[in-house]
Amino acid sequence: MKKFIFYSLKLILITFVLLVSLEFVYSNVFARHFNRSKFQFLRSYENQFVDYVFLGSSRVENAIIPNQIENLTGKKAVNFGFQAAKLKDVLFLLKMLKEYNIKYDKVLIQVDYIFNLEDGYSNILEYNSVPFYKDSENVKAHFSSFDNENHYFYNFPFLRYALYDQKNGVRELISNLFLKKKIYHEQKGFMKIEGHTKDSQITLPNKIINENIYLNEIILFLKTNDFNVVFYTAPFRNNTKNLDYIDKLNKKIPNLFDFSTSLQDETLFNDGSHLNYNGAVFFTEILTQKILLQN
Repeated sequence: MKKFIFYSLKLILITFVLLVSLEFVYSNVFARHFNRSKFQFLRSYENQFVDYVFLGSSRVENAIIPNQIENLTGKKAVNFGFQAAKLKDVLFLLKMLKEYNIKYDKVLIQVDYIFNLEDGYSNILEYNSVPFYKDSENVKAHFSSFDNENHYFYNFPFLRYALYDQKNGVRELISNLFLKKKIYHEQKGFMKIEGHTKDSQITLPNKIINENIYLNEIILFLKTNDFNVVFYTAPFRNNTKNLDYIDKLNKKIPNLFDFSTSLQDETLFNDGSHLNYNGAVFFTEILTQKILLQN
């Protein structure tokens, strides 16, 4: 019995040491490399200044070309759009920009039907940021907003990497170590989509909620920290159903720049709500002329 207890304790100790060692290796690799995930890309701007920061969902990531904006304005721009991001995620990213001391002259936030999705959040941003859970109270608070039961266990050595192994496992660790870069840095966060899907159509909500608590918090955060903000709506394909939803959104967000119908050529869309590369070029030009070069 004593031998059994001894070997059990020894096994537990060895396992714990192994987990602590793996935690150390993984955390250091993800923290020291900025070449893979979009969140790592954001962290690479720590202590830097950018004139224009763009936030929102894939309708930002696939539609705003910072290099083109820089050529047109002579000022720095960066695209921090995340796939499937909601306003809760935008608020989180604003807090992370402040935490990483990323300064900017103007932040441009894309808002559309996500105004109705108060409880939603981006899974992409979730697994991008989980390696930094122990380093930031803002990351912890973000996880607590949608994972009230499990996120406390992420303080246990290596557990969060094991739970997110599909996205942050050995393959991603090796990719970080050997500097297998994604194109975030070259394109300053823009990810292009090619092609055109015929007959693609989306339906916007037929009703709009009274208010979005996260939008209210975003406005308060930006006002408190004295940041300039522009809210805008990116183009939708002209066959979109319930497009009058944007008229209702205009009443909720004063001074909203409405570009929802600014592109009528269907070949500029990859699908009902996402621009292909040619569409992104056209829209970036329009937004730059209408907003950035007017101020």
